[in-house]
Amino acid sequence: MSKLAGRHTDNHTNSTMLLVERRLIVEMMMHQKSCILTLVLCLAAMLPVSVTGQIPGVLTSEELNLQRLFIEASREKLLGSYEEAAVLYNEVLEHDSRNDAAAYELSRVYESLERYDDALVQIKRAIRLNSDNTWYHLMKADIYEQMENYPAAIEVFEHLTSVKPQENYYFLHLVELLLRTNQPERALVILDNFEKNAGILPEIINYKVEVLDELNRPAEAAEELEKLVGLYPRNLEYLHLLASYRIKAGQTSKAESTYLRILEINPDDPRANLAVADHYKADGEDANYLRSIKLIMENPAIELDAKIAELIPFVEKYAESPDPEYAQALGTIIIDLVRQYEDEAKTHALYGDFLYQTGKLAEAEVEYKKTLVLNKSVLQVWEQLMYVQAELNDMDGLLRTADEALNVFPNQGSIYYLSGLAYAYKEDYTQAVSSLQQALIMSGRNPELKFNVTSLLAKVYMQMGDDDKANEAFDKALELQPDNIDLLDTYSKYLAQQGRSLNKAETYAKKVLSANPSSHETEHLLAFIALQKGDSKSALRYMEDAMDHGAGDNYHSLELYGDILYTTGQTDEAVEYWQLSLSGGNKSELLKRKIAERKIVH
Repeated sequence: MSKLAGRHTDNHTNSTMLLVERRLIVEMMMHQKSCILTLVLCLAAMLPVSVTGQIPGVLTSEELNLQRLFIEASREKLLGSYEEAAVLYNEVLEHDSRNDAAAYELSRVYESLERYDDALVQIKRAIRLNSDNTWYHLMKADIYEQMENYPAAIEVFEHLTSVKPQENYYFLHLVELLLRTNQPERALVILDNFEKNAGILPEIINYKVEVLDELNRPAEAAEELEKLVGLYPRNLEYLHLLASYRIKAGQTSKAESTYLRILEINPDDPRANLAVADHYKADGEDANYLRSIKLIMENPAIELDAKIAELIPFVEKYAESPDPEYAQALGTIIIDLVRQYEDEAKTHALYGDFLYQTGKLAEAEVEYKKTLVLNKSVLQVWEQLMYVQAELNDMDGLLRTADEALNVFPNQGSIYYLSGLAYAYKEDYTQAVSSLQQALIMSGRNPELKFNVTSLLAKVYMQMGDDDKANEAFDKALELQPDNIDLLDTYSKYLAQQGRSLNKAETYAKKVLSANPSSHETEHLLAFIALQKGDSKSALRYMEDAMDHGAGDNYHSLELYGDILYTTGQTDEAVEYWQLSLSGGNKSELLKRKIAERKIVH
């Protein structure tokens, strides 16, 4: 399913956006306060030292010099001259080792220079001198995060939440760190405790719902959202979220009542209207359901994204179980949608997906091209178009599309892979290798793509006759997917043809046979391998099994059977099967010599 067709405003989107927005606000608050703190520290450094016993307003020359150094250091830091600032802050600390403000600012400078160990030393120094300053602790936590020492950062925020329980963002950031370190249960405990003290807050509920969703506990997520709906009974987004989690929890009747409640507030709500139409699905007659929502789909007040989101599962379901009546009903409603939204890329993408699933590849290609005319920014549409062109055997078209796609997505390994596929089919193996090697560089975080690229590269080297590189690529591909039957089959045949690593070839072929116990082709292969190893008895057993499973229609198998019979001393029977192979279409001159000379010749 192409991503553009599936890009819709579902019930979780706004929740996710709220979470992201909230995190950004927290970060902005912390940054703003950090800037204010810097100014405060600068002023603090310039205060008269009467607090230490000096006469108010009277500064010694040394104190004046320290103030000057601190101001110069702060100026260099603000100008981005971090090395110079570090020298000046260090000079302040040489003269005043208990200046916590200078230690803090030096720590910030070192962090900007990515000298995190030095930054940590200085912030710990500042905390020793002034442990009550929460901003010093925040700086310490930030350094730990930069060093990816998340357990240490968590400890800092646990301390901050204990000394400043009224600061919401300390709790929120602690939860973020716990989630980042895959500790959702601990995050829930923190959120529950915070809620007991602060009461029900939307941001806390949203976090709890996110964690419960990650833990696949939708019923509990729904319970949390019920609290939120209790506070904001007319908030449609909260109601939609509640309905969606009730559906995930299998609470169908409660979900339906929630959607009806939404319609009481807004009778034109598109998502709720589509949801209540689900009762038509109760009898499992999808075609009738699709016909029943025709008017809903034609309603311009309903969002296009909501309409597409409703249709996507039906396109996917058709792919699993094609049905003519179902296809007609689905096709009609999608075509009407395309006419209604002719200038929307996503409708053409959806139609292209439907046409692809119904086997109308040429028409699907047209729709994907229309999609890209309207919107070139979705990689999956480019990929789907190239897959269609590959299935249509239009390799020139695929290469043109790949070149266009690379102008938009220059660093996508999948495009180079499909380009390499096209070159391989065109037997331009040098270009194929070049494209596939580029794809391999870009496939590091995508094991499926890496496997596809490596296995195709092995086959290209095989066609080039470079056995060593082919074998190396096959081995690397099998490291990624050791039980891939198609690759095991290809590699075992290739090794057998080379006459090398026959034990490995036999092992792989046996794996293939265990997956397809009646495959006469694999039994033929195992017989061929056994014959090369000099094991005529095993070769004969495998070949007899192959003949029982239909190998008698293949003249290569007939010839091999004759070879095996000859090695077991059954010359007359061997000649008989060689003759059957010849009459079956085998034009081999060696075969004719075998028959004439009544022996295996090379």
